[in-house]
Amino acid sequence: MVQKIDISSIQLKLIDLLSQNARAPIRRIARMMKLSEATVRYHISKLEEMGVIKGYSVIIDPSKFQLPVFITIGIQCEPALTNKVAEALASSPYFYLVWVVTGAHNIHAKAAFTSAEEMQSVVSEVMRQTAGILSYHLSLRFDAVKDPQLLPYELLAITKEQNPR
Repeated sequence: MVQKIDISSIQLKLIDLLSQNARAPIRRIARMMKLSEATVRYHISKLEEMGVIKGYSVIIDPSKFQLPVFITIGIQCEPALTNKVAEALASSPYFYLVWVVTGAHNIHAKAAFTSAEEMQSVVSEVMRQTAGILSYHLSLRFDAVKDPQLLPYELLAITKEQNPR
């Protein structure tokens, strides 16, 4: 069950600013929001306590690490083995996102590789060695038209409008 939380408009704006730059100094954020530093610290603390902000991370450009081959893979597997298949994929360093889903597939996963040959080798090995996989469909990403690393402010604002405080 999803727990409903109340997010103020100040907190929503703060989330937006931190999403743009989590390393921004509190002083700068306070100035931008026309609030005191203590108020900003208080709201950040509340967002962390509520579990809205779970941490701060670095967004890495995979191309700087020569990882030009990205795939999305949909896997249909035996329902009783779905979690085992998902765990097997998650244990591979190539798969950076693994979701158990409903629909045409039981699992969606994303992976990155240094070459098409590496992709073919890894995917073939994982699919062959993992019990319970019935079929899979692989898509190669050519271009990321919209690829947010974080939830965009616009989406958060929509949820705020639908659930006003």
